[in-house]
Amino acid sequence: MWREGDNMSAYKVRLYKESDLHSAQELFISGCREHISPCFYHALKQPRCWLLLLFFLYHARRGVAIDLKDIRKYYFEREGYCFWVVELEGEVVGTVAAIPAITPHEKNVELKRMMVSSHHRGKGIAKLLCRTLIDYARRRGCNAVVLTTTSIQISGVQLYTKLGFKPTETDLYNPFLGLVGISWLGFRYDISSSG
Repeated sequence: MWREGDNMSAYKVRLYKESDLHSAQELFISGCREHISPCFYHALKQPRCWLLLLFFLYHARRGVAIDLKDIRKYYFEREGYCFWVVELEGEVVGTVAAIPAITPHEKNVELKRMMVSSHHRGKGIAKLLCRTLIDYARRRGCNAVVLTTTSIQISGVQLYTKLGFKPTETDLYNPFLGLVGISWLGFRYDISSSG
C-alpha cells in the first residue's frame, strides 16, 4: 500500500506526444468501462436502468470521437488547452487535460480527462496530475480550476475534496443520469487563496 511520502521518482509527468495517442485513448475507454459495473448495480435499484449503460457507452465513444481523436490538434493547437500524461517505464498510466473554462468575469481552467490506470491507483498519481494542472493554471494567471464529475465517482470526489476543491453549483443536467439517480457535481479550486 502506498503512503504519502513514498518515492514517486519512477513516475514522470510530461506533456503529451503524438505516440501517446493510442495509450491515452485506451486509458480513457478503460476508465469509462470501469464505471459501468458500479453504475449498473446502482441503476438496478432504479427504474429504466439500461439508460445508464447507454450513457457511459456514449460518453466513451464521444470522448474518443471528439477531443481524444486528435489530442495534438485539440489540446496543443488551441490557446489555453493542454494535455499531460504520467508515464512509468514507457507506459502511459494516467492523463489529465486543461481547457479554458467558460466563466463570466474570471479566467479559469477546467480540469478534464482525469484518468489513472486501475493498476496504478492509490499511488498518488491523480494527486500529481491535479497539482500539475493547478500549477499550469497558476502560471497562466487564472483565478481557479473548475471541474464537473458525477456522484458515482466517489474516489474522485474524495480526491478533489482532500486537495482543497470546494463544491459549487452546477446547472448541468443529463436526463439519462437523472433517471437513475446520479447527479453532476461541480468543484472549484481557488488559486488565489491557495498560495
